[in-house]
Amino acid sequence: IQASLPSLIRKEKALTVSAEAARGTITGGIKGISKEAPGAGSLNLSFSGLTADRLPYRTDQFQFEISFQSAGSLTAEPDGNGPAGEAVFTHFTAALPESEAGSGSALKGFSELKFDRIDLSYTMASDTITISSCAARGRHADLDIQGDIRLADKKIRLTGQIRPKAHELKAMMPRNPGKKGIPIQITGRINAPRIRFR
Repeated sequence: IQASLPSLIRKEKALTVSAEAARGTITGGIKGISKEAPGAGSLNLSFSGLTADRLPYRTDQFQFEISFQSAGSLTAEPDGNGPAGEAVFTHFTAALPESEAGSGSALKGFSELKFDRIDLSYTMASDTITISSCAARGRHADLDIQGDIRLADKKIRLTGQIRPKAHELKAMMPRNPGKKGIPIQITGRINAPRIRFR
C-alpha cells in the first residue's frame, strides 16, 4: 500500500494498493474521507481501477482463477446501522486453470464463466455481510442473488434465480430453465460452497 503524499495533509486520503496471492495479483486505488463533524467516526471510502488477475479460489471440488475490474464505495455514519457499500465488477471471469480445463471434470467441458457486469449492494454489521442485491449479467448466464456471509465461521447463505444461456450450463440444470430460469441456493462454508438448483 502506497500513500499519495499530497493527500496526507488533506482530509481526503489516497492510497495505491498492490498485492499478490499465489499466481494472482490485485491492484487499484482507494480514497477515504474522515469527517470530524457533524459526527465523529463518519467515513466515506471509494475505490476505482481495482483489477484482479488470476486470483486463485479453491473449493472442495474445483479450483478457479478469478479476474475482474471493479469500482465502488463504502460509507459509515456513527448513528447508522453499519457500513453500507456498492460495487460494480466488469469483465468478470472465473476460469479453470489450463491443467484442469481438459480433465473431464463434473463441469462437463465448461472451462470458464464470464459476466460482463455485476452490480452489488451490501451492508455490514458485526461479523456479517448482508447482500441486498447482486445482479450479474453476461453471455453465459444472468444471475440475481441475495443473502448473508458470516465472517466469523466463514459460512454463506445465498438464494436467487439463475437464467443460463450457455448450452453447457443448461445441461447442468435439473430441468429446462426456460426464459424465467430456476431458483439457485448457495450454502455452506466459503471454501466449500454447496450449490443447489431447485
